[in-house]
Amino acid sequence: MFFVTRTSGVQDRLSKENSWKIDANKRSKPDKDEEENQKYKVLKDAKKKKKTALIAKEIMNKSDITLPPEMSLEDAKKLIAGKSVWHIPVLSREGILMGLITDRELHAANNSKEKKTVRDIMATTVLCASPEAEVKSIAEVFFEQKIGAIPIVDSNSKFMGILTPSDVLRTIVKITSLDI
Repeated sequence: MFFVTRTSGVQDRLSKENSWKIDANKRSKPDKDEEENQKYKVLKDAKKKKKTALIAKEIMNKSDITLPPEMSLEDAKKLIAGKSVWHIPVLSREGILMGLITDRELHAANNSKEKKTVRDIMATTVLCASPEAEVKSIAEVFFEQKIGAIPIVDSNSKFMGILTPSDVLRTIVKITSLDI
C-alpha cells in the first residue's frame, strides 16, 4: 500500500489500483478488460512460480542518517559530508517522518546567506510505502513518478527505512541470473 504523508499527520491511503492517482496526468486507472487480463496473467504467473513477492521491509535500508527539522543547514551538511546519501529523512523526536530532503537541496540552500533550518527546505508531501508493499509495485512507482526514494513507514507514520531504485536493482541482480 502506498500513501502520501503530510506534516499535518494526515495520510491519504492509496490502494494499488489507485496509487497512480498521485499525478492523474501520468497514468490512469486501467479499464475493466485490461484489469481482468492482468488478474488472469498474475494468477497464471503465480501458479507457475509458486513464489511469494518480495516486500519492502525485506530489502529496505534502515537509514542511520536522519535529520531533525530544527537542525541548521550548516550542521546538516556537516553530518552528511563524506557519506553516500542522497535522500535524508527528516524525523520528529518520536521517529515520525516529517519530510524528506535531498543532498542537492541541502547544498544549494546552504549557499544562501540566510540562516535556515532543515524544516525550511524539506519536502513535506512525501510518497511513502508500507513495510508490506510489494517491491514490484514500488519499482513501478519509481519509474512512473520519476522519484529517487520512497520512505517506508508504519501505519502511524513512524519511519522504518528507505528504498531507492538502486536497492531494487541490487536485489534483482542478487536473486536472478541475468544474462545480458
